Amino acid sequence: KTPLFVALGRSIVGCLAVSDSIRPEARAVVKYLREELRMEVWMVTGDNAVTAGAVARAVGIGRVQAEVKPADKVERVKALQAQGHVVAMVGDGINDSPALAQADVGIAIGTGTDIAVEAAGIVLMQPSLVGLLAALHLSKATYRRILLNFLWALGFNAIGIPVAAGLLQPLGIVLPPWAAGLAMALSSVCVVTSSLLLARYQQPRFFPDSELTSPEEEEAAAAAAEEEAREGEHVIKVTGMSCGKCVSRVTTALQALPGVTSAHVTLEPPVATVRGSAPLSPLLLALSAAGYPSSSDQDPASSTTVPVAATSARAPQVPAFGRTDVVGCNCGNPS
Repeated sequence: KTPLFVALGRSIVGCLAVSDSIRPEARAVVKYLREELRMEVWMVTGDNAVTAGAVARAVGIGRVQAEVKPADKVERVKALQAQGHVVAMVGDGINDSPALAQADVGIAIGTGTDIAVEAAGIVLMQPSLVGLLAALHLSKATYRRILLNFLWALGFNAIGIPVAAGLLQPLGIVLPPWAAGLAMALSSVCVVTSSLLLARYQQPRFFPDSELTSPEEEEAAAAAAEEEAREGEHVIKVTGMSCGKCVSRVTTALQALPGVTSAHVTLEPPVATVRGSAPLSPLLLALSAAGYPSSSDQDPASSTTVPVAATSARAPQVPAFGRTDVVGCNCGNPS
């Protein structure tokens, strides 16, 4: 990340850390280029060496040149070309446009600057880097189709022209002029039809969706998995519950504890199902403090016991002025 310091007068009052997010498919694309297509992948950037190195390590690029000016990018491309390499440059910024024009193949991202799009020979209309692999795959398929058409036309004419010239006339085989013209037209039709079959091109699946995750997403997923692994489930038998208020009191007592993700309490059967990282002993203490003894098949001795305060207070004593019949109270824990 790149730190940005915020100053007020002559005093630094804050610091912001900013970074460009790595595209989810970047690492999978680099891996495919290196392992499947046997290509060398370079990163030439104007960013500082620390940022460039961190990004390169995250996506699997081994050759990094940082703090490079736009003119120096062109020199890097020329140096590789002088060594006999065919260079394909991928970029989307104004600083990339000179190198895009110098490279053997300039590939611009469609969402980039206009000058980069103008300088490139290929423009990826989608921001996804998978389009780079699709462009390379389509170009190879087109080149193979050109070779196929060339060999087909060469073979067709190598056989047809001598026959039309009368090579087989001593054997009594003569090709009429109309048949020769038809054969020539048929050769062109076959080549054109073969080329049009490229319209049926389907982009292959280069790698599974599981690889389309950025390092940030992997870290978040790992943290979520670790948090889920720490969570457990306790099923506690609760005695003394006889109405909906009892269920509410037990639920409130359990959910008030730190580490409890959820608490589900039922009357029939009278059990409480608690999920979270809270150990068993505080759960049992909270239920006892609320006035509901409990038991569990698990051994609470292995859990850490922490003091738990009562989750609800008894109603204060008030003077009695007479006798009142209360309807609907059918348990020993009125609230």
